[in-house]
Amino acid sequence: MSNKGIQMIKQQTYKDRIAKVFKELDKQKIKGEQDFWCCQTCGSNAMLDYEEDYDGFVFYHNQDTDTLKSDGYTHLSFGSFRDVYVVDIAHKIVKAFQDEGIKVVWNGDVNTRIMIEFKGKTK
Repeated sequence: MSNKGIQMIKQQTYKDRIAKVFKELDKQKIKGEQDFWCCQTCGSNAMLDYEEDYDGFVFYHNQDTDTLKSDGYTHLSFGSFRDVYVVDIAHKIVKAFQDEGIKVVWNGDVNTRIMIEFKGKTK
């Protein structure tokens, strides 16, 4: 990556970078939302509104946003609709974030949220 490319990444906020990943996931029929609802339960229930148009979803909620701002990481909730395997959705999410150069930590268990990490505090 060129110095100009590195400077561009540094100038982008975490929201910009996540939005870029979510835009790519949208092309794969995975709905992504940032700072979505108050908690995981409410966010997961609200995602049902997208069931007809998407195979799966990913989001982080308001409480996760606080951790992201203060500690530079957050956890992503994810799931699938219809007959799509949730593990396949999770692997697409992990790959999309890795392709954007964002650190991902996930143990492969669909009952565990995916963690994404940015260096230091975020804007």
